[in-house]
Amino acid sequence: MNTFSAIFKKISEIEPSIGLEKRILRKITLERKKRIMRDLMFYRVWTFGSLALAIYAIFAFGGSVLNSEFWSMTSLFFSDIKIVTTNWSNYAFSIMETLPVINLILILIPIFVFAISIDLYKNLKDRIKSNHYNFA
Repeated sequence: MNTFSAIFKKISEIEPSIGLEKRILRKITLERKKRIMRDLMFYRVWTFGSLALAIYAIFAFGGSVLNSEFWSMTSLFFSDIKIVTTNWSNYAFSIMETLPVINLILILIPIFVFAISIDLYKNLKDRIKSNHYNFA
């Protein structure tokens, strides 16, 4: 044990090299920029992917929504208002039965994801502006 303490007493105090702090801060800044650029690319891909999925869902499921009996039942409200008001409960149940809920959900989910991804992308761009990152 005495030999170890003697060895450590002989070692002079270790001084960090000049410019170490600058190199560490530069490396931290570089890592932050890499992370932000990776997030930016991820949000771009997510935004364009959800937009493509939303367009596909509109074309794939939109036709079945437009061709469903829901629209003919809805037009009945405007053409025969007296019959509809007389039998309003049956009419309401018929409207609910003919509403293509699954197809509407399959259309609205990608649109909702697209809206969220646009918001996340915008927030990241604002964070980049507020931190004054230089990506040149």
